Amino acid sequence: MKLLLTQYSPLTLIVTTPNAEYNAVYKLDEMRHVDHRFEWTRQQFQEWCHAMNRNEQYALSFTGIGDQHEIYGQPTQMCIYTKKEENV
Repeated sequence: MKLLLTQYSPLTLIVTTPNAEYNAVYKLDEMRHVDHRFEWTRQQFQEWCHAMNRNEQYALSFTGIGDQHEIYGQPTQMCIYTKKEENV
């Protein structure tokens, strides 16, 4: 991820990951799929995305994908990195 943001420096980058909190809706105590390397809470995901944007070259926008649960959010979370104009 650091390589993408610093070396390739795209104008827009979209990152998605499962929302671990939403697993409660599925009544799961473990990851949803064996292929998943990680599933983060919404807070963990946002903290990681901000940490990857250390130089603050990008504006970050957080949203979700899928049905909205009033407590657990959406099953998939998404961060859209948009390069700030002064750095284009």
